[in-house]
Amino acid sequence: MTAVNGGPLWSAGKCAVQSIMSFGKRIGAKRPCGAACSDDSQCRASPSSDGHERQNVIKYDRHGTVEGFLTEEKDSPAICVPSTMDQIKDGAQSLRTRFTGAAPVKGTLNGFCRRCVSGGILLPGKTQVKYLESVSKTDEWKKFEDEANEYGKCKRNSDCMSDMCFGNNFGTMQGNCAPYNLPIGASCYYKQSCGTAMNEPRKCIGNGFGRKGVCWWEDEEKINNCATQTDGDKKGGCECTGDKQCHSKLCIGNWWSVGVCQTALKPKAGATVVNLDQGDDTNPESCTVRKTAEKCISDQSTPGTKVKCTWCADNTHFDKCRKKPWSATCSGGIKCPSWKNLKYDKKTKTCIQK
Repeated sequence: MTAVNGGPLWSAGKCAVQSIMSFGKRIGAKRPCGAACSDDSQCRASPSSDGHERQNVIKYDRHGTVEGFLTEEKDSPAICVPSTMDQIKDGAQSLRTRFTGAAPVKGTLNGFCRRCVSGGILLPGKTQVKYLESVSKTDEWKKFEDEANEYGKCKRNSDCMSDMCFGNNFGTMQGNCAPYNLPIGASCYYKQSCGTAMNEPRKCIGNGFGRKGVCWWEDEEKINNCATQTDGDKKGGCECTGDKQCHSKLCIGNWWSVGVCQTALKPKAGATVVNLDQGDDTNPESCTVRKTAEKCISDQSTPGTKVKCTWCADNTHFDKCRKKPWSATCSGGIKCPSWKNLKYDKKTKTCIQK
């Protein structure tokens, strides 16, 4: 029996079909969730059908630093979603409910699990997630560091607890899940990382063009608490119009409208502080703790002292203590107090007599 051969066009078409099928297999391969299910509780207990372990929810402090894990099944946002498009309702529900809404019929395994992967240990740009030293010693964290476990890894957004998989090249490559359930005031890159779906409308303020933003949503208790705080002492998560209103001196997303105060970074390992909003205030080289012009200018006003922190007093919009101010907004005499007859020497990075 002779095989059918349509010539070059047939071969080209066959190759195209095989390529498309191969592409589809790559997208669907090694999904960490996917066990057959009839309700959410099954997915929270055992979301995978191919050997992937159930991952615990990562717990973040108000700085966005990993401080532990929530190990109970009820803490997981894993869900059971419909397996066929004909279960999607018309009208009010859209195709998006295939992954987030319409529930399968209870008692029958006609759904599959999604949203089961924890936030990984990497952020966009391969930045390492900050974590407490005690966390790094746990068996759970070691699973994230061991690439063989594929903890925190994803192919699609729906793999992740946060519903955000970045670096996956439209599902053709393995990506990383963004953090899930960050608190108000914590640094973020995606709104999906902020709080949970119960906190809508949630936002990552100031994250345009890939920038790091701040988590915020309308929390009545938080808003009322912020209303009692004075300018210069507003804590992370409070709305602001300028850096000097925030205790951390970081007002994010206020370029064209109201921004949000970012909670200062977590103190470095071994540091202990009374108020964590001050950041690394036990570090003598920290600019964050030098809130006032007097503290910041002390090094600047001493000839021969290396200028580690700069206060640009002549530029009111950028009126704060910073380590590396932008030269276009803070340069020349502003770096060294001109009223003390000093000028900045770029070579030695010190203030010298004029």
